[in-house]
Amino acid sequence: MTFSRGRLLAFLILLLTAAFPVKLHAGTGIGVEGGITPALLEYSPSNSPHTGEGLPIMLGLTFKSDKLPLIMGAKMQLTDGQVSGGGASADVWLADIQIGYSVFNFYCGPGATLLYMNEIDSGDHKQSKGLFVAPRVFAGLDTMLANVVEAYAQVTVEPGVVFAERDGFIFRINTPVTLGVRFWF
Repeated sequence: MTFSRGRLLAFLILLLTAAFPVKLHAGTGIGVEGGITPALLEYSPSNSPHTGEGLPIMLGLTFKSDKLPLIMGAKMQLTDGQVSGGGASADVWLADIQIGYSVFNFYCGPGATLLYMNEIDSGDHKQSKGLFVAPRVFAGLDTMLANVVEAYAQVTVEPGVVFAERDGFIFRINTPVTLGVRFWF
């Protein structure tokens, strides 16, 4: 029986995950994440034309220290190949529960986000310039791939307000879906 590179990689990840099922969050964790940030809803009382936007791609860095109860993140958002925003978030894990006897943990909690949004008008997509401020609620799954490497998938809901320069305020619900890896040392 021969293994392709993909099967061999999957087998090694499974082996590492099974060998190190205990979550060791001692010290500091620094990671990278990426995903998509679609807006489920956007409403402007000024009835200005908001035609939606392309599917924004989010790239970010995360930081966690045992000294602080927060997981902090910095992110950059890209839409139609343009930088459409940048900002930060801070989250508190209220639950971090191992799922049965598996190597996966479920986590969830509240947080807050600030995102400065650039003006974009590329024909089909329009985004107003302004500051998006929102509380957020998140849930995810994570596992330790090795004693110092954590992989995770997370879904977040951010109902907030864009304080737009021209349009007043715009109610908006962002729903970031991210995958990430965090290294602990």
